[in-house]
Amino acid sequence: MNAKPGAPEPLLSSDHSAESEAGGFASFSAPRQITGVVIASVVALSSLFLLGIPLVLIALLVLAGVFAFLDAWHAGIRKRKGSGSLLNISPMGWGIVFMGLLIVSYPVYLFSRNRLKTKPGYTTFWVLTNVSALLVLALSVVLSFPGPRGLLVPAELPSCSSQEVVRLLGQVIRSTPVGATAKSVSGHREIRYDREANRRQGQCVVHTDAGDLVVNYIVQWRDRDKGLFEVRIPPPELPSCTSREVVQLLEQVIRGTPAGAKARSIDGHREVSYDQATDRREGQCIVHTDGGDLAVNYVVLWRDREKGQFEVWITR
Repeated sequence: MNAKPGAPEPLLSSDHSAESEAGGFASFSAPRQITGVVIASVVALSSLFLLGIPLVLIALLVLAGVFAFLDAWHAGIRKRKGSGSLLNISPMGWGIVFMGLLIVSYPVYLFSRNRLKTKPGYTTFWVLTNVSALLVLALSVVLSFPGPRGLLVPAELPSCSSQEVVRLLGQVIRSTPVGATAKSVSGHREIRYDREANRRQGQCVVHTDAGDLVVNYIVQWRDRDKGLFEVRIPPPELPSCTSREVVQLLEQVIRGTPAGAKARSIDGHREVSYDQATDRREGQCIVHTDGGDLAVNYVVLWRDREKGQFEVWITR
């Protein structure tokens, strides 16, 4: 069916809905061709998006594939029986290779289209194929430069173990009282990533002459548009009443008392309360002695928060 002069060009005309093997063409199924292009479009969109390709580039690439498919369809480009040529592919094939490897398939299609087509085709689809393909190639070149790419692709916050974060964190640590005595810093790892706040929380170990100190740190944007981020060490959290360091210090305190000197074992540590306003924790444990079990209450509070020093007191 030929389009009347001045009539709008149909996407897929009815005379292409099915073609037989007559005339040297392989069997041609319109539903299968259309389904193949649709599946290829979905795969291209999802896979390229996961790779971090800008959406505008993905959209243009998919459109180029769709327009190539429509142009080849209306130009009567078909797969021929008995031909082993790499160019012997169906409209669906051209659409798929455009989406998958446009930088190669577009020049090939550009110079071989007149030889492959068996019908005049539609100028509109031929023009759209060229325009979308050229836009993809031009935009790919532009986005290869950091400046223009930053306008379309938001900068990604560096990980807690990245080289730039480790280097900046080292400067921050050595500007603190603890860092002044640090011999080395190691064990950088990411603990958590808050996607909504776009903030990363990491942890490392600072090795000092007095022992190892676990330091938590935060990586967040200072100015995302300019690609500037910052690393800061939040105020340390007061250890819980059941933490290893509190339990060890508490045992030293208990065994320094007359009752504790006779203690066989100490267990049952638990946190009773936490006063957020004063940053004070209250706990309780059981001291087992020959004379019986004794419940001991204790508090955990800061001695010097900036230096990460805390103390444990027995209240009764």
